[in-house]
Amino acid sequence: HDNTYLRFFTGHTAPVLSLSVSPKDDVFASAAADETMRTWDLRVPGCLGVLRFPGSGRRPAVSFDPEGLVLAAGVGGNQVKLFDLRFASKGPFATFSVPGEPRDFASICFNFDGKLMLVGTAQGAAVSIDAFKGTELQTFRGHANKMGLPLEACFSADGAQVMSGSE
Repeated sequence: HDNTYLRFFTGHTAPVLSLSVSPKDDVFASAAADETMRTWDLRVPGCLGVLRFPGSGRRPAVSFDPEGLVLAAGVGGNQVKLFDLRFASKGPFATFSVPGEPRDFASICFNFDGKLMLVGTAQGAAVSIDAFKGTELQTFRGHANKMGLPLEACFSADGAQVMSGSE
């Protein structure tokens, strides 16, 4: 390995802030500061599709569910939108509002069975959400985050614990 780039995926006009790889096939999703989310296939030269979320001014995040069929996008500071990847251009099939003040999404992930989502923020909290109803289940606080850095959070493999880090 000589640490050279094998391929560039071009299209975003601002820094990419979130990436998620499908567990099912050679597809991945990206979300950027240009207020777009793009889907890509490693076997295809260009992007498969672009979804725009204009006017939010907030950091986005994306994640595939464990089956690779649903793509979650945390956008607009307080919304999680769920897309069927096969019909993403038709818009989300569900939209949930995350309670509280608008947030900059740092991460979003599903637990092992796809029933829960965990949203990490730059406001020092992680929020668990029912992936079917959109209801907030628990907010995890107490992180030192004076610099407002993006707080990554994830579930343990068995979904029994939440892990995150801070300054």
